[in-house]
Amino acid sequence: MLSTLIDTLHEDLNKITNKPYVEYKDTDGRSEADIASEYWQGYLKRESSIFFDIFNGQFRSRVQCTRCGHISLSFDTFNILQLPIPNQKNQNFTVKYIPIDMSEAQLEFTINAGEYVTMNEIRQKIDEYLEPKDQDDEDWIAPFLSIVQS
Repeated sequence: MLSTLIDTLHEDLNKITNKPYVEYKDTDGRSEADIASEYWQGYLKRESSIFFDIFNGQFRSRVQCTRCGHISLSFDTFNILQLPIPNQKNQNFTVKYIPIDMSEAQLEFTINAGEYVTMNEIRQKIDEYLEPKDQDDEDWIAPFLSIVQS
């Protein structure tokens, strides 16, 4: 959407009305800087606006023939550079446990959750961390049951 807006504004403000066809030379033996400059000068013959000056850049493309090894370089313009947002497969979450009984200590701990973890699995991880090692489950859950029953 932003790209369409920038393109539209650029076309409306483009100072070049007669856009010549630009043919680029073969890239053999020339430096990348020379090739990039040639492409940029070719674009400037067709495009000139404040939006082009601010938002445009060049992508470098390199293609190599698998048979003969010939390398071809090109530099294409862009006005929006789309980058992927990194996606972490595992995420660490800090959990702060505040017990109902204020005489108990508050706890803070970290659990690791994978990409496709469910809320039930997160709850199980929290329960495993909070579960007392020396008491049985009925003693641990009794305070919660008394609150629910009242």
